[in-house]
Amino acid sequence: MNLMDDEANKFNTKQTDKSKKSLRIILVLMILLIIGIITIIAIMPLFKQTTLSVQIDGKENAKLKSILNIQENGQIYVPIKDVAQYLGYESFNGNYINKSENTNECYVEDNNEVANFKVESNRIEKINKSTSKQSYLIADEPVLLQDGKLYTTMDGIKKAFNVVFNYNIDNKKISIYTMDYLVKQYTNNAKKLGYEEVSTGFEDKKAILEGLLIAKDSKQKYGVMDVQNNENILEPKYDKISYNSIFEDFIIQSNDKYGIISKDGKEKIKIQYDSIQLISQDSKLYLVKSSNKYGIIDENEKVIIPINCDTLGISSKNFENNNIKNNIILLNKIIPIKINGLWALYDIEGNKLTDFSYNSFGCTSSKAQNASSIVVIPDYNVVIGNKNKKYVLINENGQELLNGMEFDEAYLIKNYDQTNYYVVKDKKTYDAAELLEELKNRNS
Repeated sequence: MNLMDDEANKFNTKQTDKSKKSLRIILVLMILLIIGIITIIAIMPLFKQTTLSVQIDGKENAKLKSILNIQENGQIYVPIKDVAQYLGYESFNGNYINKSENTNECYVEDNNEVANFKVESNRIEKINKSTSKQSYLIADEPVLLQDGKLYTTMDGIKKAFNVVFNYNIDNKKISIYTMDYLVKQYTNNAKKLGYEEVSTGFEDKKAILEGLLIAKDSKQKYGVMDVQNNENILEPKYDKISYNSIFEDFIIQSNDKYGIISKDGKEKIKIQYDSIQLISQDSKLYLVKSSNKYGIIDENEKVIIPINCDTLGISSKNFENNNIKNNIILLNKIIPIKINGLWALYDIEGNKLTDFSYNSFGCTSSKAQNASSIVVIPDYNVVIGNKNKKYVLINENGQELLNGMEFDEAYLIKNYDQTNYYVVKDKKTYDAAELLEELKNRNS
């Protein structure tokens, strides 16, 4: 019996040792599992930081992420036509004005605005669809053509699509905010400052892209607030404020007078004019009106054309087929001016080019078949002058060409993408381009 008891005890001891060993293994495995879970939780943020996140108005957009081209230096290129659909725009090949299937150009448009792009150019041409006004913005890099697609940078996307585009390299996060989204987000901030509503005009909303918001209070007075700091840049004391996105400043109306204040709150042009209108982005010139007379000033309020003119410029509606981009400044350099019933030409620096000896500029009375009214011949920098119902050709220096030869009429005929110019004398029709080319060859 003792022998059997000893054997039984030995067996029980072995079983106990095996149980303890198994328990130790289980405990070790559990500990390793817990350590593993803790480690995974700890390093998950690191995984997140190395995975690119792309959001539009706070919402993840995996499809947009797939089309981005991120360079080693951190520069991001985006296919213009592909990104358009995610930002509420339509996209097309060619140019908005001269429609074509040219794949070296493309344009995007929404209900308010058009943006034109061209390969190897960093100039983005814009057209306001409601006013037909044209302007341009300069992106940091030119447009690239790659694999049959046009690409632009973050800066190009910002300026063309009116968005805020942020790239946090450390967190690998791209955030895009549309203009309308930002205005809605900061409307409550405006109300906290005492405003009742924000300006919702298309051009006015662009101020939000600079962190600014135009709003009016219960007294119907307008101000401008900095949405980041929740403070006023311009106090709510003006009758109307409009945003000029080209120069990022504000056109102010107070007591029926207009002026311009910068986004920093500094007065650029005194609030003393009956009206004010930007007429040249390149030269930063403004058409102003005072006491029913017109003149031109620059951004520093230097007078270029004295404010004593009855009329400046021509009516572009009278010359719809003549491709008049600026009805005040013809050919980017010549300004028609009317004083006391007669017209003259000045240049954009205020120099007088001709005497006040013209009845008008342009011919609108041709009876030729398919004829359209004409005021300029762009390829030769020529303006059509009207003297007592006779027409002369005037060059950019104010000189009457062809020894001042007078014509009975002038007109253009447009066929698709080709425009031809004609003048008529003694019932004989001449190709104006041929006359001007002959004159050019004689003088060369």
